[in-house]
Amino acid sequence: MSSLPEAAAALGPWWFRFEHRGVSFGGAVERDRAKTDWFFAHVAALGGVPRRILELGAHEGSHSLQLAAHPEVEEVVALEGRRATLERARFAQRVFGDRKIAYREYNLERLEPADFDRPFDAVFCAGLLYHLPRPWDLLGRLPALTRRCLFLDTHYAAAPEATVEGHPGCWFTEGSDPLSGLSPSSFWLTFADLVRTLDAHGFAVRYARDMPEFPKGPRAFILAERKGG
Repeated sequence: MSSLPEAAAALGPWWFRFEHRGVSFGGAVERDRAKTDWFFAHVAALGGVPRRILELGAHEGSHSLQLAAHPEVEEVVALEGRRATLERARFAQRVFGDRKIAYREYNLERLEPADFDRPFDAVFCAGLLYHLPRPWDLLGRLPALTRRCLFLDTHYAAAPEATVEGHPGCWFTEGSDPLSGLSPSSFWLTFADLVRTLDAHGFAVRYARDMPEFPKGPRAFILAERKGG
């Protein structure tokens, strides 16, 4: 019988390093709780911890497991576009014995609210928006998917270099690794246009953590509330 690290290695290459009961498996990048801790710390002021969460871009399930570990969270529906990455997420889920997460293979460039039977309390979108060629399309579909709030962790354009369909920002070339988008290029919105687009689709930014000196480009955590929700 293979050991846990050996069984995990068969699904590699991994990005994150996981640890369960003192045994490590997966990749070399240490997991941290910066995003989920910030989310839970601030969402409490917007009506309490959400029971049902839709996660966009689950990758290997690092954030999925952190979200599901919160005792007040009842369900996490986690979407991921790459099948091989999804297999690693499901492997980690089995190792940790999680029963709250429902993973689905899904192309997030074509998100359709009709694919879900009812809205979620929150949408958690970390490390995805800046990998999309038309991020405003995704933002426009989210009001039908959450009753309460949206968390975004995203890079943004420091200065506009192009304007696409009225949105200022800059183009970015994607790679072929599992951390890249499904399309060959993506469009980074400026921070101001990101806030404007959220507002146009019924989201009011309540909390933001701006990280203009973040490696590889400015980045921000944003928690936006559904207006009138």
